[in-house]
Amino acid sequence: MQTEMKQRYRSFRRPWGVYYYFDTTNGRSKSLNTRKKQEAERVVNAMNEAERVPEVNRQIAERYAQQRRLSWPVPAPLLLRF
Repeated sequence: MQTEMKQRYRSFRRPWGVYYYFDTTNGRSKSLNTRKKQEAERVVNAMNEAERVPEVNRQIAERYAQQRRLSWPVPAPLLLRF
């Protein structure tokens, strides 16, 4: 069962035609400096994706750790490279 994450950022258009984004966590809004709907959606989608990626990476790391337990010590320089 997968739960869908709520999107942090949403876009909206002001009456004068400029698109803004709204941050649902703190209630702030800021101009996207565009009047094109597709461009505004692309920027907001990228912002939401950037917000989602850390959670996905954490889940992947947890699954990997569950499936494979390292039986040998990993040298520190190798860990710092990633």
